[in-house]
Amino acid sequence: MKLNTSKRRENPKQFIVVDDVKKRNVFKHLLPLFIFILIILLIVSFFVWYKYKPRAIGVLYTESYTIASKRSAFVKKLDVKLGDRVKLNQTLVNLDTNTLLSKKSFLNNSLIIAKENIASKTAELGLKQEELNLKLDDNLIFRAIEIQSARSALNEDMARLHSSKAQAKGVAKELTRNKKLVAKNAVAQSVVDKIDANYNSLLKVIEHYIKVVNADEERYKTAISRYENYKEKNYNVPVTEILRPLKEKVKQAESALMISEADIANSILESPTDGYVTSINKRNGSGVRAGETILTVNNYSKKIVEAYVRECWVKYFNQGDIVNLYPKSSIFSSVKGKIIKISQDIVFIPTEYLYKYDDQKEKGIRILIQLEKTWDSYYGTTFDIER
Repeated sequence: MKLNTSKRRENPKQFIVVDDVKKRNVFKHLLPLFIFILIILLIVSFFVWYKYKPRAIGVLYTESYTIASKRSAFVKKLDVKLGDRVKLNQTLVNLDTNTLLSKKSFLNNSLIIAKENIASKTAELGLKQEELNLKLDDNLIFRAIEIQSARSALNEDMARLHSSKAQAKGVAKELTRNKKLVAKNAVAQSVVDKIDANYNSLLKVIEHYIKVVNADEERYKTAISRYENYKEKNYNVPVTEILRPLKEKVKQAESALMISEADIANSILESPTDGYVTSINKRNGSGVRAGETILTVNNYSKKIVEAYVRECWVKYFNQGDIVNLYPKSSIFSSVKGKIIKISQDIVFIPTEYLYKYDDQKEKGIRILIQLEKTWDSYYGTTFDIER
């Protein structure tokens, strides 16, 4: 038997099939790894975006106004119903004013009486001032007469003094002449003694009149001084001090009347804005206390969005910046807006403005964004806001 020692020929197609199988097996084993890596990348990307992408949640802004009474009163008439649309300055509530009108009438009468008391007292003080002026004039005339009297007395005593001095001068000459005659024995000594006695008497008269004239001069000077001082004095009735308490009563009455008139004016409660009546707490005839809410008006804006930005992202949001807003109710819609107001206060962000995984005690600032166009959607629409 003959052995076949030749080599068996291998089929090339068989190797190709084996390679394809191996490749499929490798791909089959690597595919889960690729998917895992892709998931990890997506998770990391989401984490990076969530952690570092500046963003915020915003809501179409709603301004709420409470309509309350500033005093205790009764609701006389409600002019609106729940859900009514109202305009700015539209009358919403009328409060009862009967008591206020009576009080106003009483205060008005009190004010009139207080003003009449001032007018009456002013006229009375005017008459007193006239009387005082007349007394002042009379006293001034008396001072002038006193000056005239002192001047006359001074002139008379000065004349007597001059006359006495002239007489003494003449007697002195006569005395000298007679003394010479006595030396010649032409005149008796008794004549000289008589002339000498007369001369000494005149000297005493002169001395007396000098004192009198000095006294007259002092009296005259005093009279002039008293006249000048009196003339400069101005005696007036203290009108300001007397009228001060009366004027204070007028001020009090005017103040009370102004408060009463303000209360009457505040009895008509008007809408502070365009909006809708969203709640009514009182009815016709109901009593209300000061500060108690009667109804609420909300102003819904379709162009203003209120948002809160986390404190770490504040630097990325500046007044005047343009931001992108994506409504959560519509995946493929977006609108641009402009930041028109940024609060300066750091506050805790309300829960409805936080993302799901945010810290519930996250701090941030409040901003207002004006949309480039009116957003026709329901009130309270929520937006994702990104820079």
